[in-house]
Amino acid sequence: MTKPGRPFGLSIAIVAGIVQFTLLPLIRWLWVWGLQQQMQVAVLEGDGSAHGGGIVGQIDTWLVVEGVLGLMFLVIAVMSWRGKPSSMRYIFAGAVLLLVLLTLVQTVVVTSRPQSIVTGIDSGAGLADTLLWLRLLVSLLLGAYTAWFVNRGPSRAFFRGYYLS
Repeated sequence: MTKPGRPFGLSIAIVAGIVQFTLLPLIRWLWVWGLQQQMQVAVLEGDGSAHGGGIVGQIDTWLVVEGVLGLMFLVIAVMSWRGKPSSMRYIFAGAVLLLVLLTLVQTVVVTSRPQSIVTGIDSGAGLADTLLWLRLLVSLLLGAYTAWFVNRGPSRAFFRGYYLS
């Protein structure tokens, strides 16, 4: 009996999970880090004026948590791509659902935060909130698709390593 191949739908779930939960948080982290590096360079002009500055405040906790979990998810996704050990089916589905739950919590916390003069008023807050809700929708759809597909027969056979008779 030959080992079952990886179903195409499982490949889609793994690659989409890597994009959603690893690449996007790491790109966001690199963008914020690059922005901080750019703003830290203050240049004094000849007329006495200066430009530059810095991002004031603490490092965004969500950004750090997303980055660390994204790297952990990458390891889980690579092991799921290989299909070994057989428990990766449950670990992969659980990791996706955990990251969807984290995205839900982050979206609710960030969008329900009231604006104040102390923290500053941002004209792009409406766009940022809309993008967060869109990201949540994509995460929910990906979580539902992953939970559905890893429990289908071809995916179970792939992770198990053999077809049932």
